[in-house]
Amino acid sequence: AGGGGGGMEELRRQIEDNMKRAFWDLLEQAVGGDTPDHDWVVRLYREQRDRLCAITPNRKDLRDEVHRALDVELFDQMLRNQAFEVSDLRSIVGFTFSRLSQLCSPARDPEITARRGELDALLAREGLTFEAFVVPFLKAFHATVDDIEGDMAAFRRQMGGSGGNT
Repeated sequence: AGGGGGGMEELRRQIEDNMKRAFWDLLEQAVGGDTPDHDWVVRLYREQRDRLCAITPNRKDLRDEVHRALDVELFDQMLRNQAFEVSDLRSIVGFTFSRLSQLCSPARDPEITARRGELDALLAREGLTFEAFVVPFLKAFHATVDDIEGDMAAFRRQMGGSGGNT
């Protein structure tokens, strides 16, 4: 009866992976269809801004900067009017990944650099559409924030678990 916990962990991971895959597939359909679901994309953008604020140190100036750089109302208007230029997307990526690289541990730098590089390569493609950009961008963002949150939780557990043992 040994090792049962590992099987449950593997099952949990498989379920989580399947749910994430289904989510991204639904999002691709929602933004790529005849009637794109702009409301959902705007909610995801707001969530992105809020997640970035949540891992940002509790300083009003830094959080205000995130709100200015990731202006949800402007994003909404640009999306609904199909007014995005590649330079706008480049600015969003630049700000977001610059901030994420400041917030993560140095051990995560290669991963962040690789994700940013993939997005930069995507942005360099001729004829890039917003629809083709949004899913890879959100995947890279959320994967990076998930990593940072996981590192923060592991650090808190480590600090809590080191109580007085020498």
